[in-house]
Amino acid sequence: MLILEDILSQEIIQRLGWTLLHFIWQAAVVALLLAIMLRLLRKSAANVRYIIACLAFTLIVLLPVITIQLVPVSVQQMACTRNSGTLNLAAISANLSSRTPTKARKLSR
Repeated sequence: MLILEDILSQEIIQRLGWTLLHFIWQAAVVALLLAIMLRLLRKSAANVRYIIACLAFTLIVLLPVITIQLVPVSVQQMACTRNSGTLNLAAISANLSSRTPTKARKLSR
């Protein structure tokens, strides 16, 4: 796994993860729209249905390419990731303390 971390930066890994997650729903929407279109065009020529199906599959191929460029990478998540092989504990504790409710902070002091 270290070899993969050396090859891919944390930003790329995050972008790939979010892209795969978005691709699931995007492909499902395209497939649903294709099914509706094919149902509406069932009496039209086979060439028309074939072209529409090819366009839908082309869109399914292009969606991850477009999505990976549009997915933002959270700076806060990047601060909590590994830094030179060690975990950035200061960033993690700052992140956790900022999420602690004010009453709990008063009690912990």
